Order: sequence, then structure tokens, then C-alpha cells
Amino acid sequence: MIDTTIRELNAGIEALAEKRQMPLLDPFSIFADPDGRLRPEYDFGDGAHLNVRGYRALGEFVRDALMPNLVPGTTIGCLGDSITEGYPYSTRPRGFQHGAEIFKAYPEFLRVEGVTVVNMGIAGDTTVGMLDRARGIVPGSMDACLVMGGVNDLLSGMTTAAVLSTLGEIYLVLERSDITPIAMTVLPIRILRLPFGPGTAFEALDMTHSHGPG
Repeated sequence: MIDTTIRELNAGIEALAEKRQMPLLDPFSIFADPDGRLRPEYDFGDGAHLNVRGYRALGEFVRDALMPNLVPGTTIGCLGDSITEGYPYSTRPRGFQHGAEIFKAYPEFLRVEGVTVVNMGIAGDTTVGMLDRARGIVPGSMDACLVMGGVNDLLSGMTTAAVLSTLGEIYLVLERSDITPIAMTVLPIRILRLPFGPGTAFEALDMTHSHGPG
């Protein structure tokens, strides 16, 4: 089952971080319910992505964990997939408001005064694509880079070992570029109910609200 595989991936990420003596952030622990699936209060409605409350919880978690490092003149990169990009809200105009809150992807919470943040999240991307982007980062252009990804790899049939191997390459590329890699565990998911694509999640959610599940 995918929830079990995600646990295995996260255990591997934690082991890699310990072996390489890298900083590690573990958002999985605050987003998983007792069964290891995405807590419903954070679920956008498609089983895989976060709602505004979820993105705020992730952003605040990461910001609080990195606060000692968020000093003026620092540049932080955030490398990942849809959770880093902020899908599905990222398909809406900037400043999109959902209910009483304005959506912000988690990297936006790191934009404290004097800190530059680069969001390198691409919805639907795999660790292979993330590795390509890591190789394109100008050496020394960032002080640190958060790395969170691998769920799309698992959903496409890749083994946990293959995903961990690619993540290890990403960490190495960043280190060789004089950029501190910060490993992140991936988030849990629930039962996937929607295909991905620009606006797809909103369209399906609107349909469900209008006509009921089916």
C-alpha cells in the first residue's frame, strides 16, 4: 500500500540524513493520522494535496524549524514537487483567497525580512526532474536548499531504493555546489481520487460540492 511505502521512503530519508550528517525536517509526523494517511483537516479534497490550513501548517512548521538560519542576506531554495509549488492553489492568480485566508505556498513563509527564497517546486515532478534542476543551480548561489519529493516516483512505480538513490544524488550535487541540503520527509496521502493537471483539482472539487460524490 502507498501509505506503507511512504513510511519506508521516509525511514530511508531519515537514514540518509543521519549518515550524511544533514539537517532533517520531519513534516510527515504532524500531517499523518494514526494510520499514516493525510489528516482530513489538511486534505484539499483530492487525497494528495493540502488545503489552505495545511499549507499554513507546513509553512509555519518549516519557518519555525529554520528560524535561527533566517538571517538577512540568506538565500534559501526549496526543491520539490506539487507540495512545494503549492498545487492546486498555484493554478490560481497570485494572492488567491480561499475562504477568509490568502493562500501561501510553504516557501513563502520563509520570506522574512532580508531573506531571499527561491521556489523550485513543479507539480507532478519526480526526483529525476528535481535532480536535473539541482544540477542547474549556480554553485554558491544559495546558502541552503530544502529537498522534499518522491511520492510521484512511487506512484509511477519506482522502487523506494531507486527514489532514495536519486535523492542521495541531489544531496551530493547541492553539497558540491557549496549549498547545504536540508532533507525533508514527504507528506502522507489519502486515497487518490483525482487526476493531476492545471485546475483539475478545483474543477473536480467544485463538481463534488455541486452534485455530491460519485
